[in-house]
Amino acid sequence: MARLSFDHYVATETGWDGGNVKVSVNGGAWQLVSAGNFVYNAYNTTLNTAGQGNSNPIAGQPAFTGTDAGSVGGS
Repeated sequence: MARLSFDHYVATETGWDGGNVKVSVNGGAWQLVSAGNFVYNAYNTTLNTAGQGNSNPIAGQPAFTGTDAGSVGGS
């Protein structure tokens, strides 16, 4: 079983900007790691869609987004 662990902090505009985790196996297509595959701290929302005016390449996808109430330290 493959595992991935990372410690990262990023402050983004909630709902508009963010990031998610994708994997490619043996050069195959990139696949979104679903929230159900996380043991801790899965995506916290789905980004706004292109129809809502979001130009983010991952618009409409589950993502980590937002900040910790304006903190630059994270949690």
